[in-house]
Amino acid sequence: MNISDLQYKDISRDLINSMLFENIEYSDTNSDMGIVMGSYSAVKYRVPRAVALYNKGLVKNFIFSGGKMLIDSGIYEEADIMKDFAIESGLPSSNIYTAYNSHSTFESLKNAFDLLKSIEYFTPKNITLITTSFHMKRCLLLVDKMFSKDINIIPCPVNDSFTTKENWYKTPAGYERAIGEIFGIIDYANKGYINNFNITL
Repeated sequence: MNISDLQYKDISRDLINSMLFENIEYSDTNSDMGIVMGSYSAVKYRVPRAVALYNKGLVKNFIFSGGKMLIDSGIYEEADIMKDFAIESGLPSSNIYTAYNSHSTFESLKNAFDLLKSIEYFTPKNITLITTSFHMKRCLLLVDKMFSKDINIIPCPVNDSFTTKENWYKTPAGYERAIGEIFGIIDYANKGYINNFNITL
């Protein structure tokens, strides 16, 4: 069955574990750039991982890419919030690029890729992709079609508190998020954002 044809009745716990959490492991690898995906909780999970990679000498430069975030005091850019947090955590501002105005995972990665191409005299061979574990597979499917095949993408997943391989099914919020991610992949396959692929039920 193609992923684009998957129905709710076909989705099982094993399928979710296979589709979202397999083959996304990270091993310490040097790369030319890190792309950090924005979200409401990015400063809690994703940005600290970026800072840790910088401190280890594995990744020197980063693109923070996101949309707008509504919080009590107004509307802010996710990329700016991530940048400010990273600087406060010791990452130099000169090593940070920001991509704005995304409304989806697809747009966030496209904006990051467009920014990457605009950097003069910079041809990356390795890029580390940082996002939460449950979100990683959709991002990898997108970059597989969007980015140049000359670029090696290194997944660096970060666990949140309730949507990991070990616990997503234990709470309604985790279950809803995991199911939503599966349907996000289905939607992107139907829109042609990712390559359609075969799954075994």
